[in-house]
Amino acid sequence: ASDFGDMSEAISMGSAAAGGGRAVHAGGEKSPDYTHGRNNMEYITIASTGNTTDAGDLTLGRSEGPAGAGNGTRAIWAGGYASGYNGTMDYNAILSTGNASDFGDLNNDPGLGSGSGSLTRFLHSGGYDSGAIDVIDYVAFDTTGNASDFGDLQDGTRSNAGGISTEARIINSSGGTI
Repeated sequence: ASDFGDMSEAISMGSAAAGGGRAVHAGGEKSPDYTHGRNNMEYITIASTGNTTDAGDLTLGRSEGPAGAGNGTRAIWAGGYASGYNGTMDYNAILSTGNASDFGDLNNDPGLGSGSGSLTRFLHSGGYDSGAIDVIDYVAFDTTGNASDFGDLQDGTRSNAGGISTEARIINSSGGTI
């Protein structure tokens, strides 16, 4: 690995989405005060090295997420912690530099969930609120509205898991069981 560049500040527990040669990072917590969620979105051009550039703001600053994923064109950011766990979903065009817009809400209020996306659907899996969450929610990328129930995780609840998907399958790996 080689040094690629730097974010605007030290951040943990945010998430990223990519498409069209750009990667966008959103949300997370700023060190050393982990109680205040960030609303910043920052992007890099994948084909060149360099530091991040401001891409706009989420509708709500969130730590412990939000979980994010994209379909190559649009990114969705869901869940997280902002004075309590919440199910807010935002979206933005990956190649734009402008603020995110409200997409709808998840079926629960999770932080520490995982996001993954195919060309058509965004899936949010697991997480934590005042208790364990084993729910998988989905939305179609090309619409806006509240999430629908997709099913439950097989091995119970997961927080801080990694998610990836293809058109045919979603995979959640690792994470903590609660």
